[in-house]
Amino acid sequence: MELRSRVRKFGQRLRRDFAREIGSNAKGFKKCAVHFLKMSLPPFPGHPREPAITKAFELRKQDRGWKEIYPQVIPHHSNLD
Repeated sequence: MELRSRVRKFGQRLRRDFAREIGSNAKGFKKCAVHFLKMSLPPFPGHPREPAITKAFELRKQDRGWKEIYPQVIPHHSNLD
């Protein structure tokens, strides 16, 4: 399969070009590389990302609670009932 061959060659190039980064954090590098690959292939999002949602998502990944997140991502949160 041509795709498999090309991906294998691409992986070899990444290992060669980013040996230092892979050596210091192989798991992190792989996660980052896969993320960038996914972002460059369809399907693409149907609408632009909402910065507040992205920020809330990132804070939840850091195990932050909603009571801490809401004031940071909802405009005028302190004025809401």
